[in-house]
Amino acid sequence: MVNSDGSAKRCFMYVTDMIKVLFYVLLKAKSSESYNISSVKETSIKDLATMLCSFYPEKHIKAHFAMVKDDKTYMKSKSSSIVLANKKLSDLGWKQNVAVNDGFRRMIESYS
Repeated sequence: MVNSDGSAKRCFMYVTDMIKVLFYVLLKAKSSESYNISSVKETSIKDLATMLCSFYPEKHIKAHFAMVKDDKTYMKSKSSSIVLANKKLSDLGWKQNVAVNDGFRRMIESYS
């Protein structure tokens, strides 16, 4: 069970893309410039949970989203969407190679 409605959106990036983009910045970026490093696509927590459940249909896993009203440990995010502008990266020629679903599938398979 997810203790939210799942509407919050985040950018997920597979580790190989992260390493590649760091090298792009180190080798091709202008000195003294700052660069936002983020995925080009945002994914909601609900979509992420649903996608992860779909990887194993034989296990009949389902994601449930509900707010526990008296949960004192839950801290609501102040931002429902965190997306960084990464146009400067694309101007350097960097492109994300691994889609979110492929990245999570690879990660799960590496732990299996």
